[in-house]
Amino acid sequence: LSTVYRTLDCLVNNEIVTKLDFSIENKALFEFNRPGHRHYLVCMKCSRVRTFDYCVLSEYEKELAAKTDYSIVGHKLDIYGYCPDCAPAELKRQKTEHPH
Repeated sequence: LSTVYRTLDCLVNNEIVTKLDFSIENKALFEFNRPGHRHYLVCMKCSRVRTFDYCVLSEYEKELAAKTDYSIVGHKLDIYGYCPDCAPAELKRQKTEHPH
């Protein structure tokens, strides 16, 4: 297992793959490094990850660069919530834990 992680680190260092760290349960996802970038929807219950290519931050990035004189080279956007399979059970659990 340690050989696998060393190999993955080597691939990341050589920019062949990208390591995506998600804040839930210290999980990481590795994917081939490809042109452009993607954003991710992450389920907080089952850890399912869904990608989406639409970027809402491109214009904001340009405005921010102009206002701050930063040379912005990229950004990361991960959105956390509950997938369609987990949402009903999670919402039901929250209602029983926090009744109004």
